[in-house]
Amino acid sequence: MRENVLSRCGWKRGLAAFLLCLATATAASAQSFAILHNFGGSDGSGPNSPLVEGFDGKLYGTTAAGGSTGGGTFFKIGVYAAFTSLYSFCGISPCPAGWPPEPLVLGQYGDFDGATYGGGLNGGGTVFRFTPTGALTTLYNFCLENDCVGGAQPFVSFQTADGTIYGASREGGKAAGMVFKVSGGGLLNVLYRFGSLPRCSDGSGPSALIQGTDGNLYGTTQDGGGASCATGKGVVFKLTPSGALTTLHSFCTQDPCTDGVYPSDLIQGVDGNFYGITGGVYGEGSTIFKITADEVLTTLYTFCPRAAAPKARTQPG
Repeated sequence: MRENVLSRCGWKRGLAAFLLCLATATAASAQSFAILHNFGGSDGSGPNSPLVEGFDGKLYGTTAAGGSTGGGTFFKIGVYAAFTSLYSFCGISPCPAGWPPEPLVLGQYGDFDGATYGGGLNGGGTVFRFTPTGALTTLYNFCLENDCVGGAQPFVSFQTADGTIYGASREGGKAAGMVFKVSGGGLLNVLYRFGSLPRCSDGSGPSALIQGTDGNLYGTTQDGGGASCATGKGVVFKLTPSGALTTLHSFCTQDPCTDGVYPSDLIQGVDGNFYGITGGVYGEGSTIFKITADEVLTTLYTFCPRAAAPKARTQPG
């Protein structure tokens, strides 16, 4: 399992308590911390994604498990800890809504868009839309077969002003992952299929997607970009709205891997450059990097790898 040494102020799977980081804009000594809600299972279990603030000022999120049928929940919570479970995903097939839910994004009109990793009518996950009251609309069903148009295991990244949802599927559809957009009416359009170039030099398994100030899409893949789809250590890419892809950087193409492995969490800074992190097993290859739109990568900081777990001793024969 890959592990990043950096983690956002967010939620880990399996936590029993819901821990909200409250910070002021003043000095660190003025920060405070409070537990707003303890999950008990029926209201959800394992909150594992950042909260999204709705137009009403309340915080909305999902859990990876729990709820009335075990497939996770969609909930809201107020700043004074008033908690409401709005929807329970089902954890058994067939499950039209899919499960478990992925992180949410806030839509232009106050709705919440998201995806489920699996399930749905075809087993490959769904893209859905929630109202603030918990009314769900399934916009698109993904499938597991090789000839699936949109692939499988989707996640959504953002919504544009016209209500179009942009996201990616991690695999399937005779490709190594895809970038797609889904209209508010549920029409899917695949913008790019990874693995289209020899040896997956364009990447494999997209893991992050943002819209740059120039209108293009930028993101990372967890694999590809090297000698093969399986051995590559990920790329940073740019994708035009029409689907033309440029690989900005391929990680770990030389020994030693001073630039890191498995990039993720891409953001754009106020300087117009892009920033992200890399991370491998036990922190090996963990860095903070900066990359410009003209493909110049700078490693800003390299973290020390955590010591691997000691190997079990063998008894003398």
